[in-house]
Amino acid sequence: MMFRHILLASLCSVVLSPLNSNAQQPKWKSVGSLNTRRASFVVLPISSTSAIVMGGWRDGLFGTPTNTCEILTTNGPNVVVSAAANMSEARAEFQGYVVGDTAVVVFSGFGDRKNATSVEVYTIKTNTWKTVGHLKVGRRQHVVIPLGNDKFAIAGGRTYTTIPISSAELFDLRTGLSKFIADYPVNINGAIGTVASNGIPVVMGGRANNEDSERFPEIRTYNATTDAWETVGRLPSGREALTYTKLRDGRLVIIGGSLKEFKPLFLKEVVAESNGKFTPAGTIPVAPIYCGVAEYTDDIVVVAGGFDASGQTLDIASFFNVETGEGTTGPRMITPRKYTRAVGLEYREGGISKRTVIAIAGSSGSEPIASMEMLVVECNSSANSQDLLAASTGNVLLGNAKRVGSIVRLTDTLAYVTGALWTGGRVKLEKGFSTDFTFVISHGDDNAQMDGSSPGADGVSFVIQTAGQYQAGSDGQGVGYDDMPNCIAVEFDSYFNFAYSDPNGSHCAVQTGRDKRCKGYHTAPYLLGITSNIPELKADGKPYYARVEYVPGKLKVYLSRTTQLGQPVLEIDSFYVDQIIPLGPSQSAWIGFTSATGHSWEQHDITSWTVGGCEPLVMTSVDYGQTLESPQLLKVIPSPSSDVAMLSCSSMQGDASVTITSSSGVVVYSTITTPEALREGISLPVSKFSAGMYIIFVSDGTSSTNRPWAIVR
Repeated sequence: MMFRHILLASLCSVVLSPLNSNAQQPKWKSVGSLNTRRASFVVLPISSTSAIVMGGWRDGLFGTPTNTCEILTTNGPNVVVSAAANMSEARAEFQGYVVGDTAVVVFSGFGDRKNATSVEVYTIKTNTWKTVGHLKVGRRQHVVIPLGNDKFAIAGGRTYTTIPISSAELFDLRTGLSKFIADYPVNINGAIGTVASNGIPVVMGGRANNEDSERFPEIRTYNATTDAWETVGRLPSGREALTYTKLRDGRLVIIGGSLKEFKPLFLKEVVAESNGKFTPAGTIPVAPIYCGVAEYTDDIVVVAGGFDASGQTLDIASFFNVETGEGTTGPRMITPRKYTRAVGLEYREGGISKRTVIAIAGSSGSEPIASMEMLVVECNSSANSQDLLAASTGNVLLGNAKRVGSIVRLTDTLAYVTGALWTGGRVKLEKGFSTDFTFVISHGDDNAQMDGSSPGADGVSFVIQTAGQYQAGSDGQGVGYDDMPNCIAVEFDSYFNFAYSDPNGSHCAVQTGRDKRCKGYHTAPYLLGITSNIPELKADGKPYYARVEYVPGKLKVYLSRTTQLGQPVLEIDSFYVDQIIPLGPSQSAWIGFTSATGHSWEQHDITSWTVGGCEPLVMTSVDYGQTLESPQLLKVIPSPSSDVAMLSCSSMQGDASVTITSSSGVVVYSTITTPEALREGISLPVSKFSAGMYIIFVSDGTSSTNRPWAIVR
């Protein structure tokens, strides 16, 4: 088996994240707990989204070790914990490597009543452990470096009674045999071992004995040909309890360490390695030990937790940019932790792959803890705010919509009209957005078609769509978006249409068509969420303040009669725009508003509109100020009907069939007509039908459309 990039047990807990926009706010998020409390354990990645946690102290620092293991798997920005097979021996202060893509190997460690000598291999696919051999000497706080051909050099450490040692041995993973090799040049503990970016295995740092004993700046490797430990570099100074991470490009980044314990002196220094050369790269704001490091994005390292020279357990995270040498203070951790570990994994959210680090367990005092936390970058979707109501933004106005001074009037007090307002170009949605708008409803009139709510119809909708800038839906019940392709509509509906399963004459709903024509039916598969717990929608000429906030995975809708929006009136989880409508390679769409009237009417005005996102919204420039005729699909006037009804449709190109079915699907009427007659309007035999719900289907063999039709007596 060939070895690859690994994390060693001497690492502590860490996370990192570069911030290049005030719209991206990093924070630590609690992601549950392990099944077992542990400190000074080993965690190693076994895939891009999972890691294995092994051993450690379970009942106090330097107390009783455990042989238990657990698997961590990311599930979006969360973690699932499952049990793994137990090691044969309990162990803490041991070392581990991932070998190939199939297995994990662990070496020695502090065990029950004596140091373990065993070397065990965990097979990832079968979830099983196997003892493959033993070391000559049981060790704790030792170093292990891979030499290739499944051979590992193990050096130094301490005996079970903490006596430092210098002996070294070579273990062959294929045969399970170990043999003594040349002693390490000095007694050593508190060092780290890994592989430099030039492929040379190295041992770095360490001390000779206990507190305030000699520290070693030499960086050494083992030469199997000469059976000698050779110096291949130097740190700026000797140090113990240093930590490191290996960047994805193979470079090493070494963080801090301890110069002495009595009158403690810890280092803030960061050392970077490239092609086997080690040079000072900068400093971090705090100087912790028994913390950890990990790469989050390219060239960015975060140091988290540990304890400082005063003995205080830290909840501080530091960000370090390897390219610029700049160190900054990051967000506070939820729990102070030392003797902790971390692992860098990936997860998917909203169809996007993200990188993170999970800080795992450790100790917040004298006892181990089990809690975990993940560093996530949350989008401040209201950042980069833009005013989209100004004419200079390139708005497209359709149908009855027009500018009236500084506002846009979507509909006048006319029957059966539709109005739409769209952004002048597509808006990026992959990272989320937040839009705030104010609308005013006035001059409501039910036109003798009272619905039991305040006079007027039909309301305002905020719409996301990818059908194009010149789209408007049907008039009436669908609030201006009905029959529009590839859309998501947040409707504020002011009229009770029982044909659409409306709960009342004042409700908010989120509707779609699932990659087809959007419909206002409040039933599956069109309905995504609905509530009547909103301020009553009245045509009283007073403003309504609204917000639609989208972060991949959640949609929130706010509505208030004051500028204090309070809590959302509607929240939808597991909400991903790109899974509902096709956004294309640019992950973008047009956003805007639609409105409509039917037999009843009211005036609908948009008086303010801003939008913000995690990054400046990129919008293609187009001509603006255009007013186009709204596409007319299928209309019935009046609707609901009682005595007479006219059916019209302008989208048919050839002779069309008109079929009317009952709500249960029984055909009750059918006829054939010309496209010219449909455009002018044909009379429906209302008197032949009893009161109730019907569906009208129109098709010319190439295209088709349908809508519900209500008859009331």
